[in-house]
Amino acid sequence: MTARHTLILPAACLLAAFLLPVSCTKQEPSGAGDPDEIRISAGFPEAADPTTKTTFQTQDLLNTNGIKVDAYNQGTTDLFFSDKAEYNDGGWEFSGKHYWSEAKDATHNGRLDFFAYYPADPSSACVSIGTYAASSPVFSCTALPLTNGDQSDAFEEFVFAFEADKGNLTGSSTGNTVNLAFHRPFARVCFQLVRSIECTMKSVTLTNIKNNGTCTCCASSPYCAWASSGSERDFVITLNGTTGLNYPSDIRDNDYFDSQKGYLVMPQALGSDVRVELSYTLSSDPGTTKTAKATLGGTGVEWQPGYSYTYKLNVEGGETDVQLGVTVTAWVNGDPVLTTVEE
Repeated sequence: MTARHTLILPAACLLAAFLLPVSCTKQEPSGAGDPDEIRISAGFPEAADPTTKTTFQTQDLLNTNGIKVDAYNQGTTDLFFSDKAEYNDGGWEFSGKHYWSEAKDATHNGRLDFFAYYPADPSSACVSIGTYAASSPVFSCTALPLTNGDQSDAFEEFVFAFEADKGNLTGSSTGNTVNLAFHRPFARVCFQLVRSIECTMKSVTLTNIKNNGTCTCCASSPYCAWASSGSERDFVITLNGTTGLNYPSDIRDNDYFDSQKGYLVMPQALGSDVRVELSYTLSSDPGTTKTAKATLGGTGVEWQPGYSYTYKLNVEGGETDVQLGVTVTAWVNGDPVLTTVEE
């Protein structure tokens, strides 16, 4: 199954060959003990491509910094516990003890819905956790950074897991372990150069995209559905500060336009006014900035969560038009994560 991303392009456009083979981190359960104690394991899809500043390749950050876990009585909005879990000595441990038997009373059946996320303080990832609806966690994207300077080392990627209707059926020390499979709710875009005329490239810009929205999660595919909101803005990738990149001395064929390589974007439908623009100056006229453009959006075109979109730009054919190719690849392990995108 492939994601929908249809582009109407010139016949000379190139299709990028950009693959993200993945493997899944082995889930590590917490240690054995009281069979009534609630325990968790955590699994995160690994991408074989290099880690970027804004995204991580393995679940090492989860293991190092811990995750937040909210457990609700199954099918209700009643919070049973909210706790941080940390990885110690080969297993996950909560800051306090939680027991399955305590989840059962006159109004609750003892089964739980688990919503977990990283970072434990999601504000560092420009995410806020919304009001929980029964079996449907909600979070919002609050102004995802739209410059490469803001998507820096200080910015973190938000990931989540939701496992519904879990209980301790076996009464054993292994039957009480809840396996939390984490998912990427955002999309990623990358830009690569195919070939170019001799010039100094100043910036790459995505026009008219949104960086606000609300995501509703569920425990089965599709794992999340986004509804975008707010006004459209431009995402600007400056190249080598104010200096720019000279072709072919600083940037060559098949190079990425920025060492960061990939950028997080909010899943959304892409209108016909969504373009990629490359600003540059010619060596024969360094005082005049020119802009080459190509349309990315259109009917049925969207960015979906858990997918990486690699755009290859060819600017050798003229001074105003970009020939554009795109490859869409699953950014996660397993089946593609398809979603509904609403305007």
